[in-house]
Amino acid sequence: MKTTPILLFAIVFSLASCKNYLAAKYKINQPFTFKTKHEYLDYLQQKKHFEKDKILYVDASTYSKLFNAISNGYAVYYGSFLNDSTEIKKSAQLMINEACMGRMDAEIKKNIPRQNGFDSLLTRSENIRQFKLLHAIDNSPLNINGNDGRLKVFMSFGFAQGAVYDELYKEVYKTYTDSNQSFDVYIMLIDPLYQMPD
Repeated sequence: MKTTPILLFAIVFSLASCKNYLAAKYKINQPFTFKTKHEYLDYLQQKKHFEKDKILYVDASTYSKLFNAISNGYAVYYGSFLNDSTEIKKSAQLMINEACMGRMDAEIKKNIPRQNGFDSLLTRSENIRQFKLLHAIDNSPLNINGNDGRLKVFMSFGFAQGAVYDELYKEVYKTYTDSNQSFDVYIMLIDPLYQMPD
């Protein structure tokens, strides 16, 4: 009977240690010490390899909407759009587990050919239009309603998530490069940049 408390202690200790190990390995919940938007953008470009002109943030009036949408199941891949009112429906395979990195990358690869014409998976959507998205580099409003017909892939990033999804971002940018940059990748920051000076 004395082995049961010892075994229970060992299990609890190993779970706590694992949590600490993962937080340290992936740099989860590190302090946000950036003083300006541009300092943070430089970090995102150098360390995460995001394109500065495709990094977005929401203004104060829609910040809570974006934060809630992402916290309530959108994971990192928010969706693929042709413009601010036409979205490509997410596949049943992705909907089973929206946090699965392999499924997100596969979904994006399947959506690239859909940018060139009508597809039964295109749907009217307010999903992206509901946010007042601004380019972090110059605070200009996002406009994705041009006539270029390019697919616009929206992914989210928050500094607190650390390096957990770094491999997914790398895969998406590899797909982007391999497709001769035939679509756009936008990163929607869930960090409250509207509070930071330029």
